[in-house]
Amino acid sequence: TYHRSKYRHVLPADMPNGKQVTRTEIPSQVSTGEHLQQWFIQYCQEHSSDQRVMTYRILGQCSTEQLRDQVQTTLDQIKQPKKTNVQLSVLFFFEPRAVWSWLSLPQNERTEFEGHLKTLISPGRWNTVGIHQRLAQHGKLDTGDTCEAILRAIRGWPSLLDVLFYRCGTQQDPGPTAETIRKEFQEKHTKSGQQFRHCLGLWESDSTQRVLAFMWDCQPVALNHVTPKAIGGEPTLSSSAC
Repeated sequence: TYHRSKYRHVLPADMPNGKQVTRTEIPSQVSTGEHLQQWFIQYCQEHSSDQRVMTYRILGQCSTEQLRDQVQTTLDQIKQPKKTNVQLSVLFFFEPRAVWSWLSLPQNERTEFEGHLKTLISPGRWNTVGIHQRLAQHGKLDTGDTCEAILRAIRGWPSLLDVLFYRCGTQQDPGPTAETIRKEFQEKHTKSGQQFRHCLGLWESDSTQRVLAFMWDCQPVALNHVTPKAIGGEPTLSSSAC
């Protein structure tokens, strides 16, 4: 999760062919599919003389229905015959809570949506190559052993790597700090673990909390043993939730 102003920097100010790009965030008060459709029409009319326009929306807390409504409205708008020469692109930035709503869509529906998207980018975890580059950028010890130790400690999660750098301060060797973080995550109720789960949006999903609690209490546990019957409780979880 980033400050809203940071998202704008992801969008290019101009295209490779030299065309200028107008970048606009869709106002938060445009909250329904109907309002979004009206906003697109007015926006394209107002920017009919612009060479290239990019609009974007930052989605945080929203229901599955709201998310479906907005994505479908956007796809319908893009498919419509153009009444102006405006080249319109729309980007959605999903914060953790919106990601959970997106993943809660029925798989066939989500797959169909994603098939109509021009680009779908999901941030991944760092590997030792990425960790080495980040360490070098920060002027830290970046030997192979150090990179491997950090990968074991943080499992490649970008947010935990940021925590590592913050805690290291001016120390050149990040190894001891990585080991401290690793030990903290072996405990169930540490502040670090709670903050990490908060960043992932896990507090929003009751089913996820139940699955994680089961895996923690029964560790080590094979993934094929994580079933609705094994987890138990009410309401009964679905197989997909597990």
